[in-house]
Amino acid sequence: MVKIPLEDVTLNTEFAEVFIGGSLLLTTTPVPLNANNVERFSWHSENEAVATINSSGEVKAIQEGVTNIIYRCGDITKTITVNVVDRVQAFQGPHILSAAAPCIIPIRDFDTGGEGYAFHDSD
Repeated sequence: MVKIPLEDVTLNTEFAEVFIGGSLLLTTTPVPLNANNVERFSWHSENEAVATINSSGEVKAIQEGVTNIIYRCGDITKTITVNVVDRVQAFQGPHILSAAAPCIIPIRDFDTGGEGYAFHDSD
């Protein structure tokens, strides 16, 4: 059998955002695709307080923050940045808008529909 060395790997992503408690599967594709002389590989997280990763490439989001996930196979090293975020809380109003704070409020002509926006006219 002819040994075909691994030249590189491509990742399914270079950046990911995951909710606390969520998970993500990171995968690699060998270059060339028919490489059969592949060294052992490993995954690790630079900050396991933020996210962990197992040998199958499954990332578990632990707490809010950013960490790098490192893939190593021989001389090949790849980095994936993982941003762990808290779920966005639902808007609880009413809120007062300040003239000092810039904002954009979408307005629609309600004579042609568009219920649910910030302005409602009576004609």
